[in-house]
Amino acid sequence: MANNGYDSSSSDETGANIIFLEMFENYQRKKAAKKEKTSMVVHGGTSSQRRTIPRDRVSAHENLFENYFSNHPLYPLSDFRNRFRMRRELFNRIMEQIVPFDDYFKQKPDTTGKLGFSPQVKITAAMRMLAYSTTANLNDDYLKIVETTSFEACKRFYHAVNNLYGAEYLHKSTDVLRVRYYLNGKQYKQDYYLADGIYPKWNTIVQSFSDPQGRQHQLFSMMQEAYRKDVERAFGILQARFAVVAMSAYQWYREDIWEVLKTCIILHNMIIEDEGDQDDITPAEDTPYHVEEALVPHEHGSHNIQLESINRSIINYPTIHYNLRFDIIQHLLEQYGT
Repeated sequence: MANNGYDSSSSDETGANIIFLEMFENYQRKKAAKKEKTSMVVHGGTSSQRRTIPRDRVSAHENLFENYFSNHPLYPLSDFRNRFRMRRELFNRIMEQIVPFDDYFKQKPDTTGKLGFSPQVKITAAMRMLAYSTTANLNDDYLKIVETTSFEACKRFYHAVNNLYGAEYLHKSTDVLRVRYYLNGKQYKQDYYLADGIYPKWNTIVQSFSDPQGRQHQLFSMMQEAYRKDVERAFGILQARFAVVAMSAYQWYREDIWEVLKTCIILHNMIIEDEGDQDDITPAEDTPYHVEEALVPHEHGSHNIQLESINRSIINYPTIHYNLRFDIIQHLLEQYGT
């Protein structure tokens, strides 16, 4: 049969080749677009494959200085106190002691000869993360400091604060393991903590009654819950001052959480010492926080935050737990009557 010069098999093959070429070219375009998008990731480094944002560190320092640290700042000292959680005099004193302690906070030129971040900018970045629990990358818009540098500044800040002031302002008690007291004619040699029913029945924890029956249980629950509220109120002040204590800790590694908490307690106690005679300090703030030695995890042990220094075999005795609570009840009855 004549085909009038038309070869259907050749035409089909040519069409298939065209389709294949178009698919291949489309694949190449998508691959190139993806590569170009990857190469345009915002980054503060010097890699030739990434776009570098020209952050003006000098202007960032000058802006911060004019706003808060100059002789005639744009914002009044009361705004500094609210936003930095402390008076400017205390902030400057801490900065002046941290800079010689850690050379990282000194303003130095980088490899291109440009001045790096000032100590005011680095410590402000750290304080914003503690006071407002902001993510590290939020410091970029105002302080022009990238996320990795913000984290580094915060970690070095809490390391410096713990080393410079921990011994003085954590008030580690030397009497934690030497305490002695008598209840209901019995001698006890160990501290205990007030808690509700969700905690284990250790002999270092005294729980209230969920449904107290009778005068003696009601008196015990009333006294126990009153003291617990005092503690919770004091801790609430710490949370209000440093939001990082109240917010989720998803951006921190476990080994950092304990150091961050200690730093907040140290700074809180320094603020109380600095402002103790001011009228705007509530009575609950007059009592500094204490970190007992028994609660400090080993420095070179597991990274998990746990009570590693307490011997669980000693405290995990439900019988002693119930006996202690019974003796406290009897003691309260003697003090306040039936």
